[in-house]
Amino acid sequence: FPDASIQLSGPNVDDAVFAYTPDDGRHYPLLDEDWAVDEGEYNLEVQQSDYPGASARQRMPKAPSILEVTVEEDGALSEDGTRLDEIVIEIQDEPGAHYYALQAEVEERYLDGNNDTIVGSYSIWLDTNDPILTYAEVNRRGALVCSDGAFDGTTYRFATFTWESLPFGESSNSLLKVRVTSLSRDAFLYYRSLAQYREADGNPFAEPVTVHSNIENGYGIFGLGHTTVFKGEL
Repeated sequence: FPDASIQLSGPNVDDAVFAYTPDDGRHYPLLDEDWAVDEGEYNLEVQQSDYPGASARQRMPKAPSILEVTVEEDGALSEDGTRLDEIVIEIQDEPGAHYYALQAEVEERYLDGNNDTIVGSYSIWLDTNDPILTYAEVNRRGALVCSDGAFDGTTYRFATFTWESLPFGESSNSLLKVRVTSLSRDAFLYYRSLAQYREADGNPFAEPVTVHSNIENGYGIFGLGHTTVFKGEL
C-alpha cells in the first residue's frame, strides 16, 4: 500500500525513511551503511487506514566470524562425480543458538577503451554435499542456510562448490566475495519454510507447509541478518 506508514526504531535507525517503489509495490528503508548494532533490539510498526496496526520485534544477531576461506580449482566432487571448483568457508561459532546463510559472488575490474575502471559482479550459486546445509533464497539471491545445532560453540568448515567455473588466473583483478550472514531465528525459519513451501507446491505427495510468520495483527516476516564479507583474489 503506497500510503502505509512504516516506522523502524532501534539503534542507528530511529530516523529511518521508507521509500515506496511502484514498480514492485515495496517500501525500502534508506539506511546508513554499517547501521546494524550487535544484539540491538529493533521494532517495526506499520499503520494503514484500512487495517489494524501491525508490529514485530527482533534482536540483531552478532556479525559472524569468518576465520578462513579456501578455494581449490576442481577440488570438489558432485554427487554424480563431476569435478567442480571448491569453496571452503571456516567460521567461529559462539555458544547458543545461531543461524547462518552462505552466499558468494565474483567481482571483476577491468579498464575500458577510455582507461576507466569498470567494476562488475555476478552471483555464484553455491552447492554442497553437507547434510546440515539446505537451499533457500535470501534477499532474492540463492543461499545455503543452517542452524549451528551440529557445531554449537566450535569452529566449523562449510564445504561448498559451484557449478560455474571460477576465473582462476584469467585476471588479477578478479575477487571472490563470500558473504556469511547471521540470521535471526525468525528470518531463518521464514527462509527455510518458504523454500520447503516452494518445493512442496504442486507435489500431491508432499506434506502441506506453512510459511513462518511473526507479524502481530498481520502476516509476513520481520527478520534481521548481520553479514560479514570475505574478499580474496582468484
